[in-house]
Amino acid sequence: MFERCDRVDVHMTRSAVCLGLAVFACVSSTPVGAGFLSDQVPEMRGAGACWERRYSDAHFSKHPGQKVTELRLFLSYDGVSQNYVFDLDIATRERSGAVYGACRDRQGGAAECMISCANDAFQLRAAKRAGSIMVDISAVGRLAINARCPDQDEGAPPFVIDALPDDELFLLFPASVKTCSVQPFRPYLKQE
Repeated sequence: MFERCDRVDVHMTRSAVCLGLAVFACVSSTPVGAGFLSDQVPEMRGAGACWERRYSDAHFSKHPGQKVTELRLFLSYDGVSQNYVFDLDIATRERSGAVYGACRDRQGGAAECMISCANDAFQLRAAKRAGSIMVDISAVGRLAINARCPDQDEGAPPFVIDALPDDELFLLFPASVKTCSVQPFRPYLKQE
């Protein structure tokens, strides 16, 4: 399920930007290699895994209140900091953006992922469908997209996805690591 890739170098640079992520990962009560994260991506420098989901019109007809249209999650092991790090690309009906940060194992076969430069987090856990995962934003109640560190002035404008009934739990399916290295999403309404 995992693949070696060069994308991990981006994570090492980003994870060094915000000291809070290093502290977050260091206070984990579950040692690296003992849980959900190591089941998804081995503790091997350059190892990474990708999941994605693009919702269909049929899905939106059953969930008309859902704003999120696409998600793509890349999870990798950073051998330098010995942390699991992530990139989450997300598109809504109006906008698109990304967040990144570090994850740590939690009890009960789940992981908590803290967003760099934001006070937001989300949980990851295995889905019933083999190889798939669930992204759950309900614990914090929102997800800050395009969060900026205090020294950043550029980039896409930040926005928030509130954890409403149709936008709090997302099922993602396994994908090639190459899938996670494609261009960022565009908002749903602007796609032709």
